[in-house]
Amino acid sequence: MGRGNLSLAELQGKRVLLVFSIPTARRAMHSRRDWKKFHCEQSEMAIVMISRGEPKENRAKVKDTA
Repeated sequence: MGRGNLSLAELQGKRVLLVFSIPTARRAMHSRRDWKKFHCEQSEMAIVMISRGEPKENRAKVKDTA
């Protein structure tokens, strides 16, 4: 969680689910619980969140809904 910048080269050849988010969007925050379940079932797939806002704000929101 919260690695910060990630290059596309790090993901080359991997299965990736891109999730676009806004930290103030309530609906998206609730679905993170489903992402955790999904990741347990599809552990070979990386889940990468692309989000607006400040990193501190995003990390706090993810922590609150994990």
